[in-house]
Amino acid sequence: MSQTTQINPIRMMIVDHQHMVRAGLCKLVESAPDIKVVAEAESGEDAIAQYKAAPVDVLLMEVNMPGAGGFVATQRLLRINPSIAVLLISMHQSAELAAKALKIGAKGFICKCCNPDELLHAVRMVHQGRTFLDSETAQALAIHSVKGNPDTPLDVLTPREFEVFVLLAQGLPVKEIYPRLYLSPKTVNVHRANILEKLKAKNAAELARIAIRHHIIEA
Repeated sequence: MSQTTQINPIRMMIVDHQHMVRAGLCKLVESAPDIKVVAEAESGEDAIAQYKAAPVDVLLMEVNMPGAGGFVATQRLLRINPSIAVLLISMHQSAELAAKALKIGAKGFICKCCNPDELLHAVRMVHQGRTFLDSETAQALAIHSVKGNPDTPLDVLTPREFEVFVLLAQGLPVKEIYPRLYLSPKTVNVHRANILEKLKAKNAAELARIAIRHHIIEA
């Protein structure tokens, strides 16, 4: 009598502050017999707490979220498990975001504009311990390195400063940023001052131009 070998599916957590996005991603993953969504989280803090209670194989995590965003949460998760597979996802297709993701230890970066098959392929790759970047982003990073600039200008920012930078570049005032990131106004102002100094910018308008130039936000 023949014996069928059963392969355990990749256990995955989807982390995004938007319920509709999580629902859509869950629906997509249902089409893959080798991947199973076993947990959902609406914030970085929630993802960390759930991972501590019940570790998963792969976390698909949004970059920009209230509280601990994708970059900060990834760093905290890596302290728990240095070999954890985090695939960061964003609505922006940006070589700079991808470079930042890889630098902090994420296994890959993908844009929400990707096709469904590419997302499933990315999950499988990072689960195998391999790095995933979509072809367009990988090409942009390669060109950047060939030019002799392997580091992006935004590498000088810490993950938390980067989150504050994105919100400032989007035009949000400090009074709207600090409750969104669960920080004090004083802390956000300190981050703002450090960001302006590190990027040699004078104000939020100049930060916006930097973010647009590096495809972090759209004009």
